[in-house]
Amino acid sequence: MKNLIILDHYSIKNLIKIILCVSIFYFLFLFISEKINISTFFYLSFLFFVNYSLFYIYFSSKKESNYIPIYPLIICYYLFTYSAYFYFNQGIKFYHNENISEYSDLLPYFILVLSLGIIFFSLGYFLPNYFNYFNQKKKINLLKKINRYQYILLFFFILILLFYYINYPNYYINFGVLNQLKEPLIIFLLIFIQIKYWDTKKYSLNLLNILLLLIFFIIELSFGATVFPYLLIACYLSVNYYKSKSINIVSIFLIFVSLFFIHTAKEEIREKTWHYNEKKEMILDTFKVDNIIINNVIDTVAVLNDQILQSENVDYRYNSQQKRLFHSNISLQIVTALTPQEVDFYNGASYKNLKDKFLPRFINKNKSQELWGNFWGKRYKILKKTDYVTSWNFPVFNEFYANFGLKGVILGMFLWGLLIKSLIIVLNFNSKDIIAFCAAYTILFNLFFQESNLTMILGRLINEILFFGVIFIFILLINYFFGRIIFKKS
Repeated sequence: MKNLIILDHYSIKNLIKIILCVSIFYFLFLFISEKINISTFFYLSFLFFVNYSLFYIYFSSKKESNYIPIYPLIICYYLFTYSAYFYFNQGIKFYHNENISEYSDLLPYFILVLSLGIIFFSLGYFLPNYFNYFNQKKKINLLKKINRYQYILLFFFILILLFYYINYPNYYINFGVLNQLKEPLIIFLLIFIQIKYWDTKKYSLNLLNILLLLIFFIIELSFGATVFPYLLIACYLSVNYYKSKSINIVSIFLIFVSLFFIHTAKEEIREKTWHYNEKKEMILDTFKVDNIIINNVIDTVAVLNDQILQSENVDYRYNSQQKRLFHSNISLQIVTALTPQEVDFYNGASYKNLKDKFLPRFINKNKSQELWGNFWGKRYKILKKTDYVTSWNFPVFNEFYANFGLKGVILGMFLWGLLIKSLIIVLNFNSKDIIAFCAAYTILFNLFFQESNLTMILGRLINEILFFGVIFIFILLINYFFGRIIFKKS
């Protein structure tokens, strides 16, 4: 029974083959039922063959076991937010300009764009595996010195998180960096405890981490967020996979079931926990400020309980879930349908601010704001011209196409895959150097969920590299001067 729940690489590969076969038979059934034609059957079968084959290649590669498992998470992102759309809808159809637009002839080209993008991303990613120089983990003696301060550093990070949640309702200071540090520090904390669990096999650490995960999950959910809470779960599972080289299939199934109920409750949670004044600005004065987080959590739990017990509006929740889950696919449909027929290619102009990302805002006061989500929404007439608040998430993949078309997807995704693998190699530390490893894992985890434009993802990546780099340099300087003082006294 355990072998059916905990899957090693061999079992995972068998499961992949089964899912691929079931997928092809499903589309064959749709063809026999005359719901799709023979061309659509072959197009969709090819797309899912590409998706599942890349999983199979990854789990067959011994070299990949040396690296932090970001690649399978990324392919999961493309499978579940792009390709899986076609399990439910076998055509190109989207809501645009207050009408349902249908492009039946666009499907072959759309699948070509999506398939080539994923293939060339993988080619760029796997290319460095053929160079033996890159296969070894780095052993840097300086990292051992940083490890000496691991518990002090962890305590410092916990203090920052505590201050963030205390400052959230009371708003003692308006410090933007504090907001930027919250997510990476939570991820770092969860990774650190889970690595300690695997190194010591103390189940109390695993239970502690699960408890912290649940606490952060429900608090962040009560803030109206749904992506970040599930990113925390994905992080926890990926660390377990990295250390055990196995996957608990039951836990993954339960997570997807919970996603259906929780994601459809997002708007109701926000109605309970978000309050606005007449200018549509968020305010906190309707709450007892000291209890805002507790009140939000209580309201969130009540909403979730109602969602689970409620049997009404199942169809509405189902359709709402599809729309949000497949946002990346639907937005790519809009981009491929309208570009360049109605909307010109942007020819790389959305990348002009990349150079600004290398300096944080408190150093570069003139650093441009990240407003591309709003820009793309207006460019493709999803948002009204008077809307300066809403952000229409625009994934990296879609941005490549919006700038340069198919050639942009092919070249851009290849270079993107190569860049990601290069970063993984550069940050390929041994987990025994736990501080450096957790920092690297935290930084690289930004590359998993790619439902943002390139400058936003790289901006987060660079900020976290700078943050952890400064922390490491500070620790080494303290260690150096502290060591000299001790040496002189002796």
